[in-house]
Amino acid sequence: MQPREKKLALAIAIIVVLCGGWMLWGSWSSRLQARTSQIDKLSGDVRKKKVLVARGDLAAKKLTDWQQRSLPTDKEKARSLYQNWLLGLIEKSKFVGADLSTQNMPGRQKVFDRLAFTITGEATLEQLVQFLFEFYRSGHLDQIRRLHIQPVEKSNRLKLNVSVEGLILPTAKHKDELNDQPGKRLAADDVKKYQDTIVKRNLFAEYTPEKPVVVTPPKIEKPPFDPATQAKFTGFTESGDKRQAWIRVFTTNQTLMLGEGDKIEVGTFKGTVTRVGEHDIELAADGKRWLLAMGESLKDAIVIGEDKSAVPAPAATE
Repeated sequence: MQPREKKLALAIAIIVVLCGGWMLWGSWSSRLQARTSQIDKLSGDVRKKKVLVARGDLAAKKLTDWQQRSLPTDKEKARSLYQNWLLGLIEKSKFVGADLSTQNMPGRQKVFDRLAFTITGEATLEQLVQFLFEFYRSGHLDQIRRLHIQPVEKSNRLKLNVSVEGLILPTAKHKDELNDQPGKRLAADDVKKYQDTIVKRNLFAEYTPEKPVVVTPPKIEKPPFDPATQAKFTGFTESGDKRQAWIRVFTTNQTLMLGEGDKIEVGTFKGTVTRVGEHDIELAADGKRWLLAMGESLKDAIVIGEDKSAVPAPAATE
């Protein structure tokens, strides 16, 4: 074989090797990118499930509260006790010619049962406010479904028609007695605050708002500027299986390139990068785990959980 032919053969072999290497690299790179995308998707799914778990915990707390407030599971006992309680409210509020009747209301099998009552009679507006205050101050699982009032001619009293409903949960804490814990449905604990506000108004006349009192607002000092509001996650670089997040600090015209485990301190934010994804990064600061989406500043990061592995850092974002 002539030297020229040898050189040509060698060149062809090199080209073949390079093409093969390029094809192998492309195949490996595609698989790696697919795996990375899959990991990011699964990480997103995990975060969504954590949100669902948090909502479930909130619902469980609400159910526990309802079980405590529920009328007794013994329906007849519940009817008798709750009816007597309503009669006590009517007597305390000094209704005139009051009558309390029971209605049949279907519940939902194995979920809840209902007791319904109708109260009729007459009362002054002050007495009605007293009744409503005592009703909503209680810790029972009940509600007023309808309140119809009509003025009585040549009198300061009102004709009342009130529909009340109480619920019985099959998993209630009480079997044969009413809940004795006070409720949390009122903003104020003094009935006078409601009577002073409501009784002086004419409910059957058009409301005329009081003239506003012009008050010079106090001078409010602006909080000091925090550079963390101008430090944004703008992108990332990738080398092999490692990524570096780009944090652009616009106040100093710097770009911080941070990988997992790197510290970050901008303004009031002090923490550590724990994960770098394609669309977001996770940080650990102040004993919590934070999620920062692409394009958002450090002040926009949201809490996604407790950081149990790291030593709590000083207070970060508000």
